[in-house]
Amino acid sequence: MLETANRALFTGLAAIAVVMLLAIAVGTWSPAEAALLLTRSAHVFMAMVWVGLIWFVNLIQMAAVDAASEPDRKSLMTQIAPRVSRHIGIAANATFLTGALLIVALGYLTQRPLTGSLWLWAGVLGATAMLGFVHAKIAPAMRTLLDTSITDPAVKGAARTTLRTFARINLVLAVPVTVAMLAGAHG
Repeated sequence: MLETANRALFTGLAAIAVVMLLAIAVGTWSPAEAALLLTRSAHVFMAMVWVGLIWFVNLIQMAAVDAASEPDRKSLMTQIAPRVSRHIGIAANATFLTGALLIVALGYLTQRPLTGSLWLWAGVLGATAMLGFVHAKIAPAMRTLLDTSITDPAVKGAARTTLRTFARINLVLAVPVTVAMLAGAHG
């Protein structure tokens, strides 16, 4: 079960599925309560992955790329950067989707007064901006940097600047968005 990262992850998921099914079977949770807990857990887990990757990109990956020799930079950009970029996209989309499901399931659109959930909506606004930056700025810049058919140094430089700028903006936003979401959940 520990041979690969995927096996380890799926082992953890299987363990929680067994616990949840047992809790439903003995009447600790209803299926609806288990589904809500599973959605909330997925949201928190994917947000942790997303923010963790934002930190990794800003504090480790960009510094390593900047310090690397040209052959090492090429290796980092072909082996690590595409994987990180793909996982950022997955985590960002999953965080947003599970967050939207929670907003609906918990009645934030219909049953809760807006004034009582301003922190949450501030967090949603910030998270939406972060997701927008991933799709509109970061991902296109990364595609440009990884595209070997693009050889113009000015184009690559502009993409690098865009990537760095919006990765840093997402790093700035990660902290207040996290605090706003936590404050909103503790209403």
